[in-house]
Amino acid sequence: MSKKFLVLAVLAVVALTFTVTAQAQALVKQEITNGTVVNVGNNFLVVKLADGTVKGYDVPAGFMFDQGGTQVPLSALKPGQVITASITTTEPLTEQVEEVTGATVVKTVHRNLFVKLADGTYRQYDVPKGYRFNVDGKELAVFQLQPGMVLSTTIVSEKAIKTMTEPEFQAEVGRHGAHPRHAMQPAVATAPEATTTKKLPKTASPLPLIGLLGLMSLGLGLGLSALRHREAS
Repeated sequence: MSKKFLVLAVLAVVALTFTVTAQAQALVKQEITNGTVVNVGNNFLVVKLADGTVKGYDVPAGFMFDQGGTQVPLSALKPGQVITASITTTEPLTEQVEEVTGATVVKTVHRNLFVKLADGTYRQYDVPKGYRFNVDGKELAVFQLQPGMVLSTTIVSEKAIKTMTEPEFQAEVGRHGAHPRHAMQPAVATAPEATTTKKLPKTASPLPLIGLLGLMSLGLGLGLSALRHREAS
């Protein structure tokens, strides 16, 4: 065996080991024991755990939850149900979860929600697709929220939650552009506001690592083939 072949083989083994290790380290196991469902989205879940903390989870396709001894999918879960699960996902990106009390809807632009708090400041949330708000017993999407509605709920934001003063809010609304359906109306918060910021995991895709592994295998095959032809000639 030539030295070049040996070096190439060693490098390939090291690279493959690094890739597999990176993939294994990216997996995160998250336990939910007797957690109470707070809200459900298309592929994520917000749960209040037994210790009172509120967390969000990305849910893999086809995942089943234990609800009173029965296995149920994400789509069957409703707020208030108690569940148990062990969810394994890849290393999460961060989203934010915030509990609000007495936050008054001021404006919605696409999936951007603007609310006014009791202290006169404004919040902006980038609400995930499929997220629902419970308002007077009705499940509403963000675009169904109307100015003046008061929210006491958990809100999920895909981007960093922004806190703004009145002038900053006006500038932000102007940047998004006005739309007749979402015209801003005066709003007065009716209850004190309390917030608790949490982190919501978001599943990262393993496809880049799989693609890298494929390219490395292809390169290794081509290199070995070239070396064999050179040694044979």
